[in-house]
Amino acid sequence: ADGDGRIIARRRFKTPRVEKALRRSLVEAFRGLMEEAGVGRLDSVGVASIGPLSMKEGVILGAPNLGMERIDVAGAIREFHSGPLVMLNDCNAAVLGERLYGAGQGVDNLAYLTISTGIGCGAIVNGKLLFGKDGNAAEAGHVVVDYKLRVRCGCGGYGHWEALCSGKGLLNLAKLVTGRRRWRTAQQLFEAAEKHRDRQARLVLREAARINAAGMAAIINNFDPELLTIGGGVALNHRELVIEWALRSLSRYVLNRMPRITPTPLGEEAPLLGAVAAAVNPPEEAVVLR
Repeated sequence: ADGDGRIIARRRFKTPRVEKALRRSLVEAFRGLMEEAGVGRLDSVGVASIGPLSMKEGVILGAPNLGMERIDVAGAIREFHSGPLVMLNDCNAAVLGERLYGAGQGVDNLAYLTISTGIGCGAIVNGKLLFGKDGNAAEAGHVVVDYKLRVRCGCGGYGHWEALCSGKGLLNLAKLVTGRRRWRTAQQLFEAAEKHRDRQARLVLREAARINAAGMAAIINNFDPELLTIGGGVALNHRELVIEWALRSLSRYVLNRMPRITPTPLGEEAPLLGAVAAAVNPPEEAVVLR
């Protein structure tokens, strides 16, 4: 991207499941983009990353959805860039992108929720992006929504929202509700509910909607946003069954004044745009690695 935040080149690649291969793919992608854009040197780099992470080290610490213990992102980037580097949790980047380029323009209190392969959240309170000590504040996907702790989350904890309602977690919920594994993927579950009006599939998704409502309420009650935007492939590709069904139950759980709630207009771009914004003009609370 250029200094005004305009994206001038992009590249997508499948994420390797081995750290050495991932670092190599990352370096190759950056170098390819620089060549494509005709750029010999980068002024700064912004990274929107899955978590949990250490913002101060530029390292992903145990990525449950990738099956790796530690990923040294900053180390890979230092192979071709010695200047400023800002690394954000992807949902923190997304809420920053939402505020600058999306539905949150001019809003000082907002939260961004993603329901996708995992579940995550980023929050801006009184105009400031919340980070926490390591950059992992607002990890709403790991709020406990099942006090019986029947399902283990990919992070190792039990009863987490992500373990039951993310793209991967819905299959765990389906087994709890129906007593067996009827569907191999979340997409099969949604197809059964949407195309075939399968009663059990819809029963699973109604239970998911109640859990999603409880999770959304935790975000609203904790961060008191004026605006809550929702992204992620699971939510955006199945808006009625995920977003609209959850909103039907939401008022039962919310203490604070209800915010405006809307799907993000940025689609998958929100974290990317937030990373660009952080590179061009880092938030004052961010750690800039040099």
